[in-house]
Amino acid sequence: MRGLLPTTKRSGPSVGCTLPTQGPLSSDPRVAILDAGLPQEHSIGRWLKNYRVLDEKAGDDPEGPEHGLAATSAFLFGPIEPEGSANRPYSFVDHLRVLDEGASLENPLELYRTLGHVEEVLLSRQYEFINLSIGPDVAIEDDDVHAWTSVIDHLLSDGSTFMTIAAGNNGTRDSIVQLDRVQVPSDCVNAVTVGAANCTSSAWARASYSARGPGRSPGVIKPDLMAFGGGKQYFHALVPSIKHNLVPLLGIL
Repeated sequence: MRGLLPTTKRSGPSVGCTLPTQGPLSSDPRVAILDAGLPQEHSIGRWLKNYRVLDEKAGDDPEGPEHGLAATSAFLFGPIEPEGSANRPYSFVDHLRVLDEGASLENPLELYRTLGHVEEVLLSRQYEFINLSIGPDVAIEDDDVHAWTSVIDHLLSDGSTFMTIAAGNNGTRDSIVQLDRVQVPSDCVNAVTVGAANCTSSAWARASYSARGPGRSPGVIKPDLMAFGGGKQYFHALVPSIKHNLVPLLGIL
């Protein structure tokens, strides 16, 4: 199952870094990361405003908390240089666990229970900015609007919430039958789809694993933008530890 999107792949040993001693630049934005939870030990407590699990009776997905921490680290600090100092975050963040161990019992092409958790958050209208990096393991189809896309697009249509969605890490799949196209729900026309670039220099290119366009009409231009996600240059993010340790990753966006 795709479930966790993007898939984070460790590529080496952990190294240290220095995190800011100050709070974020602003306390005003209401920001949420919808992902797979956080580990018991992490070093982002200074900037984590709230942590909530949507289903308190369900346990974590086995790989979920590490992925959730990497996604939250990426939002707060962007790529962190090994042995370097991370930039001060723009805002506090809430992390909401919408994907849990129950996802393993769902149809990987549907994940309707997980979608219900995402829908609950959007219906609450609590957040101005939301990032989503999970979804069904299915590339978009022009003539079939997936339930994930339909529900999320409808709830974003009033313009009160700005959502970014990971494009997908299926870019190396069969292009002839378009299995490398952006995955649902990144075809939402009311959300911004983010693909992965392979480095931070001016010579950047689409990372080979990053999903391709086109999107589904009328949102044909997808991804909407590209951000560094790891490739020939690694993306370093925090690992589960109270220490400020990093690990090189691929596919963080």
